[in-house]
This record gives sequence, C-alpha cells and structure tokens, in this order.
Amino acid sequence: MRIRACAVLVALVWVAPAVAQVNAQAGTSAFGFLAVPQNARLVAMGGAGVAEASDQAALQINPAGLSQQRLQRWSATYSELFSGVQSGFVSYSRAVESETVIGVALTYLSSTDIPGRDATNQDLGSWGFSDLAFSASVGTRVVGGPDTLPPDLRRRMNAQEFRLDAGLTAKWIHETLDAYTASGVAADLGVLAHLPDDRTRLGVSVLNLGTQTSAYREEKDPLPSVILAGFRHGLRGLPLMVAFDARFPRDNDVRFGTGLEALLFAQRNRPAPLALRVGFNSQGRDLRTQAETSETAGFSTGLGVRWKALELDYSFTPGLGLGTLHRFTLSGQIGGA
Repeated sequence: MRIRACAVLVALVWVAPAVAQVNAQAGTSAFGFLAVPQNARLVAMGGAGVAEASDQAALQINPAGLSQQRLQRWSATYSELFSGVQSGFVSYSRAVESETVIGVALTYLSSTDIPGRDATNQDLGSWGFSDLAFSASVGTRVVGGPDTLPPDLRRRMNAQEFRLDAGLTAKWIHETLDAYTASGVAADLGVLAHLPDDRTRLGVSVLNLGTQTSAYREEKDPLPSVILAGFRHGLRGLPLMVAFDARFPRDNDVRFGTGLEALLFAQRNRPAPLALRVGFNSQGRDLRTQAETSETAGFSTGLGVRWKALELDYSFTPGLGLGTLHRFTLSGQIGGA
C-alpha cells in the first residue's frame, strides 16, 4: 500500500538509528519526530543535556531545568535535515513566582514534493508530510532555597546547600502523512538535583509518556518513550563544563552522549561572549554503512556567541554518506541585558 511505503520512507528520514539498525524494535513507535534533537547547543554537546537543561532545551529534554531561569526567554531553532526535511522549534518561558517558571513550545518537522511510487513502481505523483507538537511546561524548586547569590559568592559565604527541582510537560501531537492523519497526547517528567558544591548537577527525565488518540489504522502504535539520566560538572578553577547522558529508549538499544563546553573571555558576574563545544553520541554510529569507515561518526561540534541579550548557537554534525547536519538556535531574554 502507498501509505506503508510512505511511512517507511519517513521513518528512514526522521530517525538516525533507522540506518544500519539491528534492534528489532526500531521503527515501531509512532511520532518518531519527537526523538529528533532540536537545540543546537544540546546537539553540539552530543545530546548530553538532561542535567544541563538550564536554557530553552529544558522544554524538550528536562522540564525541571526551567526553574533556573529568571527572566522571560524565547528561542527559535531551524535545522535542514536529510533529503530536504526541515525541522524547527520555537519556545517562550517566563517566571510566575520565585523558582517557578512556565513555558510553551512548538516543534515541527516537514517535507513536500516527495516522489511517490506504488508496489509496481508506478508514478503516484508527489506527496508530503508534516508533524507538529505543542507543549506546555512548568518547572519549580521543591527542595532548598532560591538562587539569590551567584555560585562563587555562595561558596565564599559557605551558603551551599542541596537543591532539587522538578518539572512537568504536557504535549499535543499531530501528524499528517499525505492524505492520512494521526494525533496523540503525551507527558514528560523530570527532576534536577543541584549538589552542594554548586558545580555538579544530576538529572533524570522520562519523555513521551502517552498514547495515540487517533491513528492511521485501527491499531494504535506506542509513543517513542525514553528515560534519560545524566550529570554535568563544572571543573574547579577552569571555564569548562562536562556532561554525560545515558538514554534508555523503549524502541531501541541503550545510547549515551557526552560533551564538553569551554567558555571564553568570561568576566566575573557576566556571561561569556563565546563558547566552544564538542560532543559524541553513540547513536551516530548507526549512520555508517558497511562501506564507510569514517571515525567522525557520532561526533559533533559547535559554538555559541552572546551579544547583549541575544545568543546564537550553531552545531555541525557529520552525516557521512547521508550528508551533514547544520542547526541554528537564536535565543534571547526580555527584561534584561
């Protein structure tokens, strides 16, 4: 059937593990676009962000990270994926009271003018697909006091303490594949622990817990739920941060990602104007074919530039025979410089 052929092609485009995949569960989840990373900073660091979700990436990977924000923030991400597939993410968040922040986000993925063929290779014209996910999130402090002092001052005053944040995201999902549609609802849960040293955080989140409310066929498919667990640590006396994530997906093997971020030209109590990043994600190894031996598979790199209230993040991911991936995230804050 045409719809099945279309679905297979979309799955190959969407999710990197579909290439050279050996796990029998791969491709069995609905709404695979939910697994596509969006934030350029996160991607540049190998996807390791469940404990470093202090920016708008919290809205996708760990809603507990929202509680670290103090001003109104917005972001917009654009990605040109394989085979002309375009993806994006826009978000807005604001504090509603001390240590409690709410946010909304829209994720999309789409492509048009894809040639269609039936089982006998007859031309069926062109077709397209589009995916949308609207989410609303809240993150709040549940253990410990507010972050009223910068970390270096807290250490000098011996005012360090254990703090714990928690977050929740609710999602509405809609997918159009040629003339067919499907919808669903899902939720994300997350916690973020700040250790007393003010340099180490531990994070855990469970993403895409939900169900299809309508499907292409009578039988409904499960969502791409996944458990993330990881840490981030700022090196003592150095403007360096390392992060590590382990990913336990419902429909695939365990994956891990790790990343390093270096802040350059930082001044006391002012954000660094330039950041360099590098990362590795074991999922990237699935992009290799038997003929490819490149050692860059799974690696990523990028940078971030800050100017006043604006930040521009960029990530570069080698795709080997499939091409390279470029992501751009522009973000800013309202009410401060």
